[in-house]
Amino acid sequence: HALSTLRWLGGASGEFDDVSEWLRAPYWSAPTPAARARLDLWLRERRELSVSGSAWLPMLNSAPAPLSAAAQEMARQIVGATQALGDGSAPPREWSERFRSALEAMNWPGDRVRDSSAQQTVVRFYELLDEFGQLASSTRAMSRREAIHWFDELTSHTAFRPADADAVVTISGSLSDPIVL
Repeated sequence: HALSTLRWLGGASGEFDDVSEWLRAPYWSAPTPAARARLDLWLRERRELSVSGSAWLPMLNSAPAPLSAAAQEMARQIVGATQALGDGSAPPREWSERFRSALEAMNWPGDRVRDSSAQQTVVRFYELLDEFGQLASSTRAMSRREAIHWFDELTSHTAFRPADADAVVTISGSLSDPIVL
């Protein structure tokens, strides 16, 4: 979800299925899931087959009255995130900081309570942002589009699997067979 958010903010376009999945993801603080589902339904009724990052604001501003509060909240987040992301050319360390600020403006990863696996994934994502920033010593300044592309490449080539819960082990002084429950 974070990578999709950065791509949309960077102006990328995507198929409606990807946009719909992004919109319905649980990583939002606001608008509510029900409001985002109504926005998704409205976009489906508009038959938008592809949505570009630059089309989000005009589209949200044209939302009908019953959806306007949710659409305006999303538009506010997108404007704040776009401003935090900025433009121009910058070294990877600065892009890493901008990516983090843009995601914070979008309230990513949301307020919901995360299980251990989801929390480990969020922590690993932030570690990857830091790793991307460390590329500053070996690469030149890059554009926003290049920075998003190379960060996307870094994440796609990084193997990660959250740790499983530890098995419960009981130590007993008895020499009898173990009891399996």
